[in-house]
Amino acid sequence: MDPTELLTLIETPAGRIALTAWAINAVVRLLKEDTRILPTVPAAHRRALAYGLGLVAGAVQMVATGAPWSTAVKVALLSPLVAILGHHLVVDKLRGGRELPVPQALKARTLPTSTIISLLFLVGCGGSQRQACYGVAETKFAASVAACPGAWEDCPEREAILAELKKDQEACP
Repeated sequence: MDPTELLTLIETPAGRIALTAWAINAVVRLLKEDTRILPTVPAAHRRALAYGLGLVAGAVQMVATGAPWSTAVKVALLSPLVAILGHHLVVDKLRGGRELPVPQALKARTLPTSTIISLLFLVGCGGSQRQACYGVAETKFAASVAACPGAWEDCPEREAILAELKKDQEACP
């Protein structure tokens, strides 16, 4: 998919809901016991967490983009529902209860700054095209960093990865 098509999709209400649902799933996944980045949230509280994150996303969208109340409420109510149903369909039904694997970099004690920046851009779900484009570039960068064997400082592809990030960022509007 062309990045411009992705950015156009994000600007639609359904795209914002889907992207917010993805971000909610990502945050909840990071708070499960097999990752050591953040504190663990017990399974009984994860649905409430999803709805709390949806409320925050709706409020952020309203404040950041000036979206009307109706749009903010849709994002706040529908995105956690889509996240929960998506998890139920993918993990519980299609994968027989097996969670999606967590990249090795996320099992460490530190979270790459690029991943944090990407999540911040994506959770807003209504920022400018430039922010969304930077979020996509940073997410791609984070995946490349996670694929590096060993420490980032010793990564043999480090220069190529940084050059690719710079190129992706320069391509943003």
